[in-house]
Amino acid sequence: MFHSKKFMSVLVLLLVVGTAFVMSGCATCCGGPAPVKASKCAFGVQGCDKGNSAIWIEKSMPEQVVVGKPFEYTIQVTNLRSCALEDVAISERASEGLTIQSGEAELKIGTMKPHEVRQIKMTAVANAGGTPSTCTKADYKPVLCCGLEAISPSLKVVLEAPSQALLCDLIPVKVTVTNTGTGNAQNVKVTQALPQGLTTHDGKTSLVMDAGTLAGGASKSYTVNLKAAQSGDYSNSASAAAASGITAASGAVTTSVVQPVLKVGVSGPGKIFVTKNADFKVDVQNTGNADSANTTVMATIPAGMRFVGASNGGAVSGNSVVWNIGTLPAGKGATLDMTFNAVSGGTGESIARATGTCCQEANAAVKSDVEGIPAILLEVVDTEDPIQVGAAEKYYITVTNQGSAPDNNIVVKVNFEDNLDYVSSSGPTQGQSGDVKSVAFAPLATLGAGQRATWEVTAKAVKEGDHRTTVVMTSDVISRPVQETEATRIY
Repeated sequence: MFHSKKFMSVLVLLLVVGTAFVMSGCATCCGGPAPVKASKCAFGVQGCDKGNSAIWIEKSMPEQVVVGKPFEYTIQVTNLRSCALEDVAISERASEGLTIQSGEAELKIGTMKPHEVRQIKMTAVANAGGTPSTCTKADYKPVLCCGLEAISPSLKVVLEAPSQALLCDLIPVKVTVTNTGTGNAQNVKVTQALPQGLTTHDGKTSLVMDAGTLAGGASKSYTVNLKAAQSGDYSNSASAAAASGITAASGAVTTSVVQPVLKVGVSGPGKIFVTKNADFKVDVQNTGNADSANTTVMATIPAGMRFVGASNGGAVSGNSVVWNIGTLPAGKGATLDMTFNAVSGGTGESIARATGTCCQEANAAVKSDVEGIPAILLEVVDTEDPIQVGAAEKYYITVTNQGSAPDNNIVVKVNFEDNLDYVSSSGPTQGQSGDVKSVAFAPLATLGAGQRATWEVTAKAVKEGDHRTTVVMTSDVISRPVQETEATRIY
């Protein structure tokens, strides 16, 4: 007795769909049922053609075993099909003189997946000498399975918008719809109902966007530009729906629409005299809730005045003083000074304007009256000094308006002491004398700025001494008389 270490495939059994075949023996390559010794053999309902079979069974056992000593052999079962087989069962029967000890429990295979291979180890023992054998029988049920794909599309909507925007700017809003599930989401539509006061640039209050079919993981984005009617907070959201009934909505996104608001004021003196300087002040404030960029302030130069200077870098441009302030923060302001010189009389007006990005123009004005000032100079000059008693002395009385406005009703009166007597006079107005010691001239109706009037008076020396001639002048502007005295020596 000896134990051979040589194992080999000794049987192949083919089973076609729906047919069970019982192998009662072993033959070389699909031989007959009589048990024979063979190193390799195959058995099947349709011969050795695997193409016509569903199950392929191979059995391997030793060529020689020792009586009374257990040995192992292997049954390998292969599903040749591309679909599953159910209720697969293998039965093993031993001939007389051979006992199967273990492995029968593993013969009830059950379901076999497509192309699955199962290997079953069996243990048997020969009870007596001779040529005992094992026979294998297989059975199964074919299964017709139809495959399909189960999908679970799911939508997600994200809305993006700036947290803050200027009233004059367009607000870009981006909506992204994504199929976060599996399979196609068909006929996807995105809807965006805009809050009151927010519209598209062409006036629409709602939007419907067609995203079409979205494959799993695919996204589509849309960007629209919106316009706010006024400043304030606007809450925006979007929703999406697919043909299968799935829906989704974005979270609300709030955009705060802000606006800079400029206010300007200008002040100056109500009355300015010609030739004098006058200071004006411009105040600009940003009372809005956003910074005013590119802020410019200008103030016109009033008629009858000329520019002298300005603070904060103000410079003349045309007939205005201009300040380029730049960015004026919300809640902040600036004070700007300017100085003008009065050139001519009349009423002048300075109009201040403030402008900035996204700001309505702010305006203010101030009026100032420019008036002239009469300034009358009185001069008295004698032509001969000293003179002899009996001689004549001529006096020239000159009135000059050195001011910037006319003076009216100018009255000149001449008074002599005992040494001189009035003789005659001439000038722009006629003189009248009640006695020889004085002469009064009729009022000069008006004397314009820069004009001059001269009267000539002749007197006779009648007495030796140190004489004084006194001239008195009044006018509408000069309420207190102006007096000028000229000394003349008489011998």
